[in-house]
Amino acid sequence: ALILLLLIGFLIFTNIILRALPFDQISGTLTITLGLIAWMSWFAASYSVRTRSHLRFTLVRNKLSMRANYALYVMEWFLWLVVVGVILRFGIAETMSQMSKNATIVGLNWPRWVLNLSIPVTAAAMVLRILQQSFLVTQEYRNGEDIKPEISISE
Repeated sequence: ALILLLLIGFLIFTNIILRALPFDQISGTLTITLGLIAWMSWFAASYSVRTRSHLRFTLVRNKLSMRANYALYVMEWFLWLVVVGVILRFGIAETMSQMSKNATIVGLNWPRWVLNLSIPVTAAAMVLRILQQSFLVTQEYRNGEDIKPEISISE
């Protein structure tokens, strides 16, 4: 995600410099930047699932029993899988549509589906992360380990 953020910053900075000088701007920068933001945000979401640092109510959950926390995790995984499953299904359909239309990025003549591929690829990565977390937390729960979420998101 950091590499994508640096690339986005480079593209924007380069276009600002080119705009100030008497040169043409880089074609398709807006479309590429938006596509890179989609890749970066989905990778970040996948990372947050892996590290259990996504949006949650930690202070409330720390007061619950292990059994209640595990039930909330199961509900959370189910909801994640439903939402990400819908996103994955429609992301694949949209990418296939872009491929069949031979749509290109304006000004660059690059295939547009490359940017749209961010949705199905990273949604699939999220499904894997959700399944991974469900396995790991279930093992911890069965072993009697503490599964309450940590307040800190830094690991």
